[in-house]
Amino acid sequence: MAWLVVITVGLLLVGSTLWLLPSPRERYQMELRRVAMEAGLQVRLRKLEVPGDREPRDCAVYTLRRGHHQVERFEPRLHAWQLVRGETAFLDPVVAGWSYLVRPEETAAVPVAALAELPATVTALASSRDGISVYWDERGDADSVRGFASLLAGLLAAQD
Repeated sequence: MAWLVVITVGLLLVGSTLWLLPSPRERYQMELRRVAMEAGLQVRLRKLEVPGDREPRDCAVYTLRRGHHQVERFEPRLHAWQLVRGETAFLDPVVAGWSYLVRPEETAAVPVAALAELPATVTALASSRDGISVYWDERGDADSVRGFASLLAGLLAAQD
């Protein structure tokens, strides 16, 4: 009887330890985020609220931050915008498949051509005082992250 108790307690301890270990998906996300940080991107988790959606979308937000001189010259009415994938009656369409969540006064600052370069797993693209961000579901590889870093650097330079 004592052996049964010892074995049960041992299995409970081993099971609890295994439960704490990251899953393969979590290890994969950690690797993507490590590559992003090496590329100079900041990673945050956010909920993206889109009018017409029943629930907010969970997204990883990869941001290339603006330099100090870029923040000083940032004008929200010109440089702040947010595009979201999808079209509904609640949103202002930009191009096929993309709509404005936040529209700038001058739409020439919005990189419509860059939208074609984004993979289907990208939910939104945004420009704010912090920097330029891509919202996605982290379904891609390290090359996708490096591609985002390159694309965001180009967009940031174009706003300079």
